[in-house]
Amino acid sequence: MKKVFLGLVLIVVFVCFYYIYSSRNNFSSVIINGHEIKIEIMDTPAKQAQGLSGHESLAENSGMLFVFSKPARQNFWMKDMKFPIDIIWIRQTADGDRIVGFVENAPVPPSTDGLETSLEIFSSPDNVYKVLEINAGLVKRWGIKVGDLVD
Repeated sequence: MKKVFLGLVLIVVFVCFYYIYSSRNNFSSVIINGHEIKIEIMDTPAKQAQGLSGHESLAENSGMLFVFSKPARQNFWMKDMKFPIDIIWIRQTADGDRIVGFVENAPVPPSTDGLETSLEIFSSPDNVYKVLEINAGLVKRWGIKVGDLVD
């Protein structure tokens, strides 16, 4: 009887740990054209300001999903980026989240050697409430197009 009880306690502890860990790190996934993308959700101004800045790379089939409190024209830049990305603009529609545009191969900014320089701003073509950053080249490789559903 003690072994069964101990086993149940261990299972409950494991499940609790899993849910606490996954909610703290805010990981999930989305599907576009049958391709699953493991995402980290960026849903606070602090997380959104940091984004991928300073990261060395993105794992295969992974990305960051920026979720904003209301639809607006969103502007992104590549400050402190070390690798190019594709940026996907997403709007909520009556039949689900749809892609309304994207930037392919947003380039790494040139080295400034400490000098002040202006960075290119990438703006959504319309009001969006989600923006997905993925590895450069995936939009083309996966045939992603405007109007595609994001599950």
